[in-house]
Amino acid sequence: MAIHNPSSAANQDEPEYQNISEAYSEIMGIEEVCDSDSFLNFGGDSLGFILVSMAVEKYIDFLPPNWEALTIKELELIKTNQFKSDPGSIPLKKSWVAIGLIIFFFILGEVLLQTRNYYKTGRSAYTLLTAGSGLMFNEDLGTSTYRPNLTFSPYEDVVYSINSLGLRSPEIPIQKEANELRIAVAGASTIAGIFAETNDRTLSAILEKKLRNEIAKNYNVNVINGGIEGNTMAGIQEVTENILVKMQPDIIIIYPGLNDLSMICGEIEKEAVEYKGFDYYPKIPGWVLSKELIKKNTLFIRESKAKNVEMFDPQDLDTTAYRQTLDNLVNNIKKQGIKPVLATVARAYNNSDATLEEKIDIAVSALYYSPCLDINSLIETGEKYNSEMELVAAKYQVPILDLAKHMPGGEDYFADGGHFNFEGEKQAATIILEQLKSLELVN
Repeated sequence: MAIHNPSSAANQDEPEYQNISEAYSEIMGIEEVCDSDSFLNFGGDSLGFILVSMAVEKYIDFLPPNWEALTIKELELIKTNQFKSDPGSIPLKKSWVAIGLIIFFFILGEVLLQTRNYYKTGRSAYTLLTAGSGLMFNEDLGTSTYRPNLTFSPYEDVVYSINSLGLRSPEIPIQKEANELRIAVAGASTIAGIFAETNDRTLSAILEKKLRNEIAKNYNVNVINGGIEGNTMAGIQEVTENILVKMQPDIIIIYPGLNDLSMICGEIEKEAVEYKGFDYYPKIPGWVLSKELIKKNTLFIRESKAKNVEMFDPQDLDTTAYRQTLDNLVNNIKKQGIKPVLATVARAYNNSDATLEEKIDIAVSALYYSPCLDINSLIETGEKYNSEMELVAAKYQVPILDLAKHMPGGEDYFADGGHFNFEGEKQAATIILEQLKSLELVN
């Protein structure tokens, strides 16, 4: 049905109508309107929908949900607060005010959390969307790296200086000099130096300085920091093959960390959701700090539920993909004429006289992000990954640096369960150097 004089009605300055029937009659061009009629009965078009909705909203003082399906009589009853319906079908103004206030305070709280996090760590939701975000997928190099040529502060009192290849390392020419000893160290956040205040306090920088001081007085030494936080073994393979191998190092040391381990509980959680029959459930983005605040402060609510969930048994750990990736990586490095050296992963809760409670305390971050593991299963799964490294090293007859055995544990050397503090960086560099010398890989 055509609208009566739509351009004339549209140009009016929101005319006042005495009742809903008058609005329908004038806007829709209908002479006889019944109380049982609704907008849907008239089959109006989009312009009519807009004009009638404006008239209804002005007359009632708000626009009821599904107003187009309500009869004129029902709309009039809403005007006089006499309409009887499902309590959820016609929300009152007060409900929208309450919802609005909840949203307002949630946004305000999130802004305050983001501001606090920015001043504390240098990161916020804004930096994730701008150049201040440190990590990126480097299309040119085909792997995740830090943002090239960026200096940024990912954490409080920590400054990353990134070179043109997206590594937290000095700018080193691709072409190696004739009298140069070049070593690359591949890994994740521990190698990147997540708690190292500056680049020169990372393990690779300390190792480079020790090499120059102790054995390399007559030639140049460069140690490349190939650590990218968050990398699993697959990510380490990408960085190594797409960047480090091309820089022609004499040796590539692989210290993987245990990010592969952190995926275990995620898989269990996914299986639990699928078991309950859910095809989809909404997830709040990781950058929303309110989610983390709520999660940590409602632990007591979720604790009883967690106790009913069977903990992960380390005997069920399938390390096949991990071993195959490491196997391929070592094989590919050897094919390039480079010496691969594997290093087992050290943990703060190993090689320590600490009590069980103290071990749990220092491993709290690892346990928090791996809720399906306790301290004993955390240690056991870590040992299984280290065993895979030993097997691959034996298969290809490549050296292995046993940091898991020789690195002392505890808070004197670790900032948390797996990351070194400055004393730990120095101690790890010393152990690596001594083992490289004993294996006659450097002289």
